[in-house]
Amino acid sequence: MQEMIQTGQETVRKENEFICNNIPPVPIIETGMSAATKRSLLRGGVETLSELAGYSKKEVLAIRSIGEKGLQEIREELARYSSHLKDEIL
Repeated sequence: MQEMIQTGQETVRKENEFICNNIPPVPIIETGMSAATKRSLLRGGVETLSELAGYSKKEVLAIRSIGEKGLQEIREELARYSSHLKDEIL
């Protein structure tokens, strides 16, 4: 079960994160995404790609400073592991 807390403009997940089992828990910092996207994800509480795969497009875009460019980087990074955001089909 996922719990979401609304804090101002950001949606933050609690510690009972959904972890996507089909990709390894690669730390966000070790991905090929831009430094800006990595920083935004880390500030938003996303630490691994497996956590990120459990987010929907809407949830990703709710993370401060993630826009269409960051979303595209995220999609490309997840695709490297044959994965995708939870509400998107490859």
